[in-house]
Amino acid sequence: MIRNKNNPLPFPLTSIIIFSLYPSFCTSQNNNTSTNPCETYGRCGAFGICDSQNSPICTCLQGFSPNNKQEWDRGNWNISGCVRRVPLRCAVNNGIKEDGFLRLQMMKISGYSERWIGPANECEGRCLRNCSCIAYAYDVGLGCIFWSGTLMDTHKYFPSGSGSDLYIRVANSELNGKKNHKKIVIIVVIVSFIIVSICSYFLWRWMAKKRGRKRENEPAKAGTSVDSSHQHTLSKVNLEELPLYKYEILANATDNFSDVNKLGKGGFGPVYKGELANGKKIAVKMLSKASGQGMQEFMNEVVLISKLQHRNLVRLLGCCLENKETMLIYEYMPNKSLDFYLFDPSQDTLDWGKRFNIIRVGTWLQSMQ
Repeated sequence: MIRNKNNPLPFPLTSIIIFSLYPSFCTSQNNNTSTNPCETYGRCGAFGICDSQNSPICTCLQGFSPNNKQEWDRGNWNISGCVRRVPLRCAVNNGIKEDGFLRLQMMKISGYSERWIGPANECEGRCLRNCSCIAYAYDVGLGCIFWSGTLMDTHKYFPSGSGSDLYIRVANSELNGKKNHKKIVIIVVIVSFIIVSICSYFLWRWMAKKRGRKRENEPAKAGTSVDSSHQHTLSKVNLEELPLYKYEILANATDNFSDVNKLGKGGFGPVYKGELANGKKIAVKMLSKASGQGMQEFMNEVVLISKLQHRNLVRLLGCCLENKETMLIYEYMPNKSLDFYLFDPSQDTLDWGKRFNIIRVGTWLQSMQ
């Protein structure tokens, strides 16, 4: 283009006229407004992080605390800013790193002081070797990005997925506190599980023992704990409601049928006093082989007494047909039986009223047979 001597400008005068028709091109970016308060540069001051989703929007980074607590509480975050609680060591002792990095996700990346083209896994080591490096990030297009001095414009991007991970350099002790907290939580969970397991085990043992003692104190159901030699005879009699006791329980209750516990002896056989594990006292009537009575007489007594319910009659609790022994288990009579009062010479003579009542009960019992 040939420049006009009368026009010193490197473009035609008409260009100026056209430019003046579009004044919006000259509008400064400072006139733009944003609804996000974190877009204001340095809103939270040095080492403060801005998050528009929180209230208040400014907090200090982990490992930092407000430089001026009063100004910070007033909301003058940019005036106060934050300072490190523990200074950086910038060293490695005995192979242990003195400094570490705090990861912040979805962060704005700007104002970096240095960049280095290299793999992402080497960014941390490169920053650790530089004592002036206070933070780093990795961007696919930029590579490793490093900050030094002070972080003045740190804030989170929204929506999720924007921004990059920013790694802030802090003393290792600050990170250990977070790690120790996780360890404590894990230890508490494990210890609680162990305690619950131990308590559950002992509770199960206690309940099993309790059920075992209950089974020992209670007779077996009809049809159980019976010798095969007695099965046929027992099957002829309906004894579904009559409990069957185990021989071992009765032997323990009577101290192995000790003579000390022997109450007496009748035509049926000897009678022993016994006490079950639950404290219940019983009388065990054992069929003697020399009694002359057989299984039929035994079963007749079982059938008769098991059906009788009378306040003047001792109650039959059950029977035992084990170890070739035949036994009846009765309630224990602390006041002894009727024959003691009828035939004991040391007892007073019964009056006729009592004698009449005895005769009446005997007659009733005879009619029941």
